[in-house]
Amino acid sequence: MLEVTDAVVLAIQVTSTSNMLSVGLTENFIATALMSDGSTRDITNDPAVSWQTSNSTIATISSGQGSNNGVTTGASVGSVNITASGFG
Repeated sequence: MLEVTDAVVLAIQVTSTSNMLSVGLTENFIATALMSDGSTRDITNDPAVSWQTSNSTIATISSGQGSNNGVTTGASVGSVNITASGFG
């Protein structure tokens, strides 16, 4: 017996054009789903994706909006991790 299924998400990759951000400026992060069939899918603005920052006093990130998700704003000096989860 052979069961054929839809591709599933193996991982979510979060990228940006830079790993540095000045206080008060913004940076767009992109979330990409790496699928089991080898394809990729931009899920940055998917409503199922939840964006998080490890420390919102250092950087905030937009999440749960219809568009412009993944926009990070530098709030103070320091280092944070930006993650996306919840898709698939």
